[in-house]
Amino acid sequence: MLSKGGSAGNTFRRPAEGWHHAAVAVPARGSSILLWAVAVKLAAVLAFVLAASSHPAAPGLTAPREPGTPDTAWYLARGFDSNCYQRMAHEGWYDDFSICMPMGYPLAIRAVEPLAGGSAQLAAVLVSNACSLAALVVFLALARRYAGADSARIGPAVLLCACMPGLLAFGTVAYSEGPWILVTLLAWWAWLRAEGGGGPRAMRWLVVAALLAALSVQVRHAGVAFVAGLLLLEGLRVVAAGAGGPRRRALLEAGVVAALSALPTAGYFVFKYRVQDFGAVQAALFDSRLVPLGGFASLLAKGAPPENVAVLALGVPLALALLVRLWEVDRRLALVTGGQLLLALSVTGIGAQSVNRFTWALAPLALGALAVTDRVLLYGTAGVLFVLSLWCGIGHVLGTAAL
Repeated sequence: MLSKGGSAGNTFRRPAEGWHHAAVAVPARGSSILLWAVAVKLAAVLAFVLAASSHPAAPGLTAPREPGTPDTAWYLARGFDSNCYQRMAHEGWYDDFSICMPMGYPLAIRAVEPLAGGSAQLAAVLVSNACSLAALVVFLALARRYAGADSARIGPAVLLCACMPGLLAFGTVAYSEGPWILVTLLAWWAWLRAEGGGGPRAMRWLVVAALLAALSVQVRHAGVAFVAGLLLLEGLRVVAAGAGGPRRRALLEAGVVAALSALPTAGYFVFKYRVQDFGAVQAALFDSRLVPLGGFASLLAKGAPPENVAVLALGVPLALALLVRLWEVDRRLALVTGGQLLLALSVTGIGAQSVNRFTWALAPLALGALAVTDRVLLYGTAGVLFVLSLWCGIGHVLGTAAL
């Protein structure tokens, strides 16, 4: 059955079977790795601010500056969906467009707003950036667990993650990607932490993982694919368990995960579809439906700008290549992430313009770098993602790029 890693050949040497007992604290050299990641983020912020301060923003797609909001925060919080999130922080679901967004990120904005001097724009930027930086710390902990003694692979993997548009661009502007990535990475970390030395798993960590998985749906609806992935893994564990006591235990563990993640998620979507008519709203506003792998064809049919098509033509194969490498690191995580990628590539209509954003919010893809020995290739890939992040972020602050 699916287990950690596969046959790695000469590319990636799996850690010993006791890897799940490895410490998760950031090691001493982890601080220097994170400093490099923060430096990348600061470079992107500087580019976004210079672009916003040097060029006028597109009218109608950017919001005015709130009183008391620093210019830098305004630049990062004024475009596209950001404005909807900030209004939802005070009004909840206020129109059909807002119904398409979950309330997790707006509630976080509301909670932080008093610390931001009453500015929803500043609060939104603080939440997004704090969560994206925390997500890098969790990613580093995961990379340490997978790499074991082969620590030379960790730095390139963290750098690759730091350059992904999901964290660098949309974890810097006021979007929900930063919180969502943080929650899903924490959920996976807890799911791994539940594992023991071949015996029953620690129920407390399974509970934490399941609750975080359910929470991910409240931050971004794409979290439903993460919940489904965990349920699939739990089902595979039940099938693989021996008869008698081991299977009963596996059923109990799977039942706990299902009760705490799938049931709340199902109830939430019953409310969205039955009360808010979520499906009809999506179709009416965005002509958005789910067609397996139909996103790219839909984008072409909509006459998307050539640069959007070019970005996807470059980014999707790159994401798939990282997914293949992730399979060598942990087949289970690759299965969960692959399901999320399938969902991202299956959004049609106007939503297909954001397939790039959806794809590069899948931070576990960067763990595929652990199975790559060619440093030049890794740093070159990080550079490509950095440039892509600049394009996305500058488009946001100027209101000129579809996100």
